[in-house]
Amino acid sequence: MMNPRMARAISFGLIVLALIYSAVLYPHLPDPLPIHWNIRGEVDGWWPRWQGVLLIPALMLVILVLLQTLPKLPISKSSVEAFRATYDYISVIVIALIGYVHGTVLWAAVHPKMDLPRVLLAGVLLFLAAIGNVMGKLRPNRWAGVRTPWTLASEAVWVGTHRFAARIYVVGGVAGAAAVLLGAPWWAAMEIVIPLLLLPIPYSYLLYRRRGD
Repeated sequence: MMNPRMARAISFGLIVLALIYSAVLYPHLPDPLPIHWNIRGEVDGWWPRWQGVLLIPALMLVILVLLQTLPKLPISKSSVEAFRATYDYISVIVIALIGYVHGTVLWAAVHPKMDLPRVLLAGVLLFLAAIGNVMGKLRPNRWAGVRTPWTLASEAVWVGTHRFAARIYVVGGVAGAAAVLLGAPWWAAMEIVIPLLLLPIPYSYLLYRRRGD
C-alpha cells in the first residue's frame, strides 16, 4: 500500500536517478542539445547542454513538492484523504513519466538514429495504462480525475465514470503501446487512442441522464 512517506522516497529516488543518468551521459551529449522534435521526427528545438540535463530533473522536484503540498491545503485535505493511497501512487507515476521522457530524450541525443517518437509514445501510453489501473479508486476532489459538470454533481456518476475510465485507459494505453511497438504509424495510433481516452466525458453525461440525478 502506497503512503506519503513511501511516495516521497520513491519520487526523490527517481529524481536522483535522473541526475545520475544525466551525469553519466553528459560527456557524450551534443551541445546544443536537441529537446524538441516535429511531427516527422525531425529536430526543431535545442537547448544548451547544461540546461537540457538539469531542467527536467528540476521540474520533477518542483512537481514532487507541489504534489506533496496539495493534499495538505485546507481546500483539498478532507477529499484527498479519502483516496490518499491512490493519490500517492498516481504522484509517483507522474514523476516516473517525466523521468522517462527525460531519459528517452537524452538517449536519443546520443543515438540520433533512434525512432524517438515511437519509443516515447509507447512509454507514455504504458504510463497512462498504469494510471488507469487505479482511476476507479479516485473519489470526488478538486485536483484529479474526470471533472465534468455531471461527475461533480453526483458521486454515483463520479464513481461510475471513473470505473469506466479505468478500463478505457488501461485498454487504450496497452493497445496503443503495442500497436506503436509493432510498427503502426505513431500518428495513426494516436488518432485511435485520443478519441478513446476522451470517451469518459460523454459517458459521464449519459450516465447522469440515465440516473436522472
